Amino acid sequence: MDGEPFNKTVFGIATPEARYSLAAVTFLVIFISIVGNVLVLVASLRDAIKLDKISVILVKNIAIADLSYAFLVILQVGVSLIAHEWLYGKILCHVTTYLEHVLSATDILLICALNISKLIVILKPFAARQWSNKTAYVIVGLIFLGANVYPVCESVFRKVYFDYRSYRCTFLHEAGVWALTDPLFTVFIVAIPTLVIILSTVGLLVYVNKVSGIHKKAVFTNVWISAIFVISYAPMCTYVLGEKWILHDSKSGNLSTDSVYKNLYRWGMFLKFVNSTANPLIYYATIMSFNTYVKSLFTTKRPKINKVGKFEMGVL
Repeated sequence: MDGEPFNKTVFGIATPEARYSLAAVTFLVIFISIVGNVLVLVASLRDAIKLDKISVILVKNIAIADLSYAFLVILQVGVSLIAHEWLYGKILCHVTTYLEHVLSATDILLICALNISKLIVILKPFAARQWSNKTAYVIVGLIFLGANVYPVCESVFRKVYFDYRSYRCTFLHEAGVWALTDPLFTVFIVAIPTLVIILSTVGLLVYVNKVSGIHKKAVFTNVWISAIFVISYAPMCTYVLGEKWILHDSKSGNLSTDSVYKNLYRWGMFLKFVNSTANPLIYYATIMSFNTYVKSLFTTKRPKINKVGKFEMGVL
């Protein structure tokens, strides 16, 4: 692997202590993500997330995407940090690269859909009530299909390599027309949806006083989800959009020591992992029914479940 573009000698984290410390943080992120998102999925099945039906379905699929990302991407990074190399062979290098791009795009588009649907619920409440669960699942299906477009194209035409800056496999940056694909992907699948998320969040804050009850509280859930998402994706998005200029304008002349080229990429990637852990914590802090349900699981009082297996608020 040392002959590859982002090799161990130049870009790897040299000291075992630093790698093990980062691996420990990575495994903590995985643990929080797994526990939190499993609780979200169980709570959604128990009807313990009291939001409108479209939001519940989107929240459930965000949890599935985040849980998959923790298992299929972040876990491999943690193992690679300890081993100081990629252990799983070329095929799994391709698979994890593909899945990372699919799951990242899916997560972004689901959050975008969550904000837009909530804004429609506020502005067009009567129309929103006509939506069925089938409508939500069609939206989710289209998002999953759309998230596969870029990775399919890249997997067919581009190589993958193990990148020691982030200790994960990724598509190789190449000259020519393929040098434009990463920025284009970032614009259409990350930047534009992020702009929509920001604008829709502003819209939610503007119209928040028009609603009450669970819809009003749900606005703040959306705001926090959007804020954490933007913060966690901003460094990597900035890097990908500016990669051409970062490569061209490196002042050091030695890319291995250039802080923007190596460190913005590395820490931007690890900050991105935070997004997979944050949402369950946000739900716990902002959705009373989910908060009550989770607390009930860790006390002597059991959750109040009705005859059809659904969670009920009230005295436990």
